[in-house]
Order: sequence, then C-alpha cells, then structure tokens
Amino acid sequence: MKTFKSYRNEDLINEKILRPAVVLSLAAKSRASGNKAEIFYRRGLDATKQIHRGMPEQEIPIRIAAVLRNLILGNIYRRKQQGDAVGIDVIGHLSTKKKR
Repeated sequence: MKTFKSYRNEDLINEKILRPAVVLSLAAKSRASGNKAEIFYRRGLDATKQIHRGMPEQEIPIRIAAVLRNLILGNIYRRKQQGDAVGIDVIGHLSTKKKR
C-alpha cells in the first residue's frame, strides 16, 4: 500500500509533466487555427478582387457568397484560436497558483 507522501510525490511528477504538455498542445492548436483563419481571410480577399463592374449580373451573388463563406470560416477558426489561448491562460494561472 502506498503512503500519502509517495502518492503525493507521484502526483507532483505527473503535474510537472502534464501541464507543460497541455500548454504545448493548446499552443500548437492555437497556432494551427490562426494559420487557417489567415488562409480563409486571404481567400475572401481574393474573392473580392474577382468582383468587377463588367461581370454578368448572375455571377455577382455567387461571388459575394464565396466572399462571405470565406470570411465566416475565417471567423470560426479565429474563435477556435481564442478558445485555445484562453485554455493556455487558465493553465498558466493554475500552475502559478500560490498554495496556502
């Protein structure tokens, strides 16, 4: 049977390993989501450049829909990035929490 001290020491070792791993994982997810958001925003910008005065009227709503789709997808990935950043912030605060 384990004593409390040995159990607590194992718990501290696991925390020292798991918290940095979680921070790295969330940072990687946040960066990937940010990169995807940037890609979709650029696609939306490129789609706006395809709209011009001489184009047929039937194509204008299709082009506008493509712009809006890319902007919405960019916003979705930006929100995912912010959620991961909040997770990193929470873990950072938990790891520096003063013990009383």
